[in-house]
Amino acid sequence: MILLGPATLAELRGHERACKASVVLGSHGLAPPETFSLRKALIEPDDADRLHLLNCGFAACTQGRSGRLTDLDAELLPPETRQRADSFLRPAPDSSRRPLDLRSAPQLALLLACADAANGPWVIIDGNHRAIAQQLRHGSLAWVPVFLCIHPAIATWSYVPASFRQTAALVAEQADRPSARQILRLCARIEPHPQQQRDLTAACSGFAAWDELIRAAEAEDMAPLLLRHLTTAKISLPDVARRTLRLLSVHHRQTNLILIKMLGRVLALLETQGIPALAHGGAALCQTLYPEPGLRPLSGLDLLLADKDIAPACALLRQHWFSTLAETETSAVLCQTADGVDVRLRLSSSSQDFSRLLRNAVSCAADGVRMRALAADEMLLHLCPLACASYKLITSADIVGLLESRSDFFSIQ
Repeated sequence: MILLGPATLAELRGHERACKASVVLGSHGLAPPETFSLRKALIEPDDADRLHLLNCGFAACTQGRSGRLTDLDAELLPPETRQRADSFLRPAPDSSRRPLDLRSAPQLALLLACADAANGPWVIIDGNHRAIAQQLRHGSLAWVPVFLCIHPAIATWSYVPASFRQTAALVAEQADRPSARQILRLCARIEPHPQQQRDLTAACSGFAAWDELIRAAEAEDMAPLLLRHLTTAKISLPDVARRTLRLLSVHHRQTNLILIKMLGRVLALLETQGIPALAHGGAALCQTLYPEPGLRPLSGLDLLLADKDIAPACALLRQHWFSTLAETETSAVLCQTADGVDVRLRLSSSSQDFSRLLRNAVSCAADGVRMRALAADEMLLHLCPLACASYKLITSADIVGLLESRSDFFSIQ
């Protein structure tokens, strides 16, 4: 679970009213609301096996009546549950609503209860039907925004399934000093905030495995962000570790400058032939979302094109010293070496209306060349499935940043 900022009881109450919550904090035998700690968070792909439905009939929808969301079986849904889920999956024809995607609907954030915010397990207090619809439609709740209601005795609540209690016991047994992974998860965001800085300071207290942390950070493309958050939190670390992180940050900044310069050349070249392109992924985010481009290491350059433009674009780029590694009707991977850096350029067509994406695009510059990038909502929906297939913590930072850039992030309506 990616922990975001704290939440207030007033915010949660407003959210419960807006969502017409059936189970609100403090009801149905829950402890008094003021005894809970409240956080905003984002579900990670690794959290799937620790998400549980409320034990009030939903267990019957899961294989072996486990109550785990990953064991959901569409064939076991009772008619009423199916009808409620279908209302999100298939809105009425005369409705202006689109099929539900909770990843881009923070105003419909789920309410989860837990004892351990970061590690779970978590039980869905409110939003079980929304969660079922999301699981059926998208196969996962990864990257869905949630409110966390944290109470040390939540496992004793009668509405948590038996599988929740079993998982909670295992998590408690495995509880140890924070690992390198847990520290990196706290840094998987662009902007620091006071609660995150307190959590990070506590996690680093007594931590000694700095070499392991740096190796893990580099593997997750997180070294520059790790240094940023450790520095902001004024956390003391060994001189060797700090120097190593600084060197890695300089390396990524210089590499990004070379890649962005190449992106500008590619965009200018495509423009000469009237081929519109949209930047997405890290190449766009480091320019549009991050305060410094070097904070977001790039593994390559990603562009969206119209279907009809993939082949002409490949032919044009081959005339300008690119080599083709792979090519289909809807995608291509090309490469070139620039200033000692291997540049991998990935072209792909969009499953969405490309002309609409162009109209909604945001503009910035790549080495002085005008660049059009996917707008925040489209970027979010484009990144989420890719992030589940090839998950790195830097993607968590991307998605958290995109959500927080929205004016309605966890808004109360």
